[in-house]
Amino acid sequence: MNEQYLAIICKLIDQQPLPNQLKIEISKYSDTEWEDFLAAVHNYGLTTLVYNHLKNLDLINKIPDAHQQTMHSAVLTNVARNSIFLHKAGMILNALNQAEIPAIGLKGVYLLENIYQDVSLRSMSDIDLLLRKQDIPKALRVCETLGYHPTTYFSIDDDNLDIKHVPPLKTKDGPYLELHWTILEENAPFSIEVEGLWTRAVPVTIAGVPAFAFSPEDLILHLCMHLSYQHEFNIGLRGLYDIAAVLHHFENQVDWHELITIAQAWGVTRVLWVSLELVSDFFSVPVPLDILNQLQPTQPKPWILQQARSQLILSQYGSGQMTPDLAKFASQGGILPRLRLVWERIFLPKRTLARLYNVPPTSVRIYGCYFRRMADLIKQYRKSVKRILNRDTATLVSAETQDANQRLNAWMGEKTDF
Repeated sequence: MNEQYLAIICKLIDQQPLPNQLKIEISKYSDTEWEDFLAAVHNYGLTTLVYNHLKNLDLINKIPDAHQQTMHSAVLTNVARNSIFLHKAGMILNALNQAEIPAIGLKGVYLLENIYQDVSLRSMSDIDLLLRKQDIPKALRVCETLGYHPTTYFSIDDDNLDIKHVPPLKTKDGPYLELHWTILEENAPFSIEVEGLWTRAVPVTIAGVPAFAFSPEDLILHLCMHLSYQHEFNIGLRGLYDIAAVLHHFENQVDWHELITIAQAWGVTRVLWVSLELVSDFFSVPVPLDILNQLQPTQPKPWILQQARSQLILSQYGSGQMTPDLAKFASQGGILPRLRLVWERIFLPKRTLARLYNVPPTSVRIYGCYFRRMADLIKQYRKSVKRILNRDTATLVSAETQDANQRLNAWMGEKTDF
């Protein structure tokens, strides 16, 4: 466990100057302490960010040579990877602009240059863009000319309530591209008003190309939802630091009244409250106390923030194959409830199955996909199910943790006290 270094890592990458006493303490680390510290940094996904801060503090030469070289290689790899991503993003945005299709840069493709302002400091896994839904078909044709193709079945005419973007588009020599039409699945218990996002969007430059970005208020809300409700805090400190970085960047520009108004309209005040409480707990951020008090539920339950913090910290260790369905399987007693759960996970809606196996839902081949689905579930989860049935202690503890996280998500999705 690396939690003993958590507070030090947070202070090191915080916007506030590192206390001199802590700088001295870090400079005196033994080789073993450096190894443990950097292992924690790696597990939290903060290697390049920590490297930058250690370098600025003239502490980089205190690191043992082998670990120093490893970190430097990670930085160079991240720079090369991000440079390729941004080059591709520029090509895509330029093509969309020529087709008169406006695009909002989401997450890394916007944050990297406009918030972090250093391509080495944040990693990217794909390119995310928000388009108007009516522009999706035309945008797909534009992206096809650049060599991008959907990785599986998709039709814009389907309900698509359980997804928020086109299945990832892939090209032979570039990153995945995700074209969003909203920022959260429409079957989520919230009311995201997409047109308002476009009305409040601001012009920016991404990869040297004119584009749009969310207003500071919408950006904060999106990052909070992405970290907490959507990913259940499993992206850990990396996602939390995104929020902290945005809060500092727009310190004197955030309209807190507008932020709360939008959060209330969307029904995400609990999401916002939990996220801001956590970011204020881990980092020095300019969140007014009266804002936290306004957002706080009338009867906050102590376990809420405890569970959120625990999930954020433990995210570095992963949950293996303990999915919400497996946790539900473990918690349910009796054969019939468990068989019902298995049945529901095999016999998915045809359109969901179509996206899983790239088979049109109207094709007779879709029925064969139910057998593939059953075989895949058996192959993927048979060992976990066996451990659950055998009452394996570690597996049951993991199931209880996942179940607690699902309760937290359900709480965030409930109607607020406003």
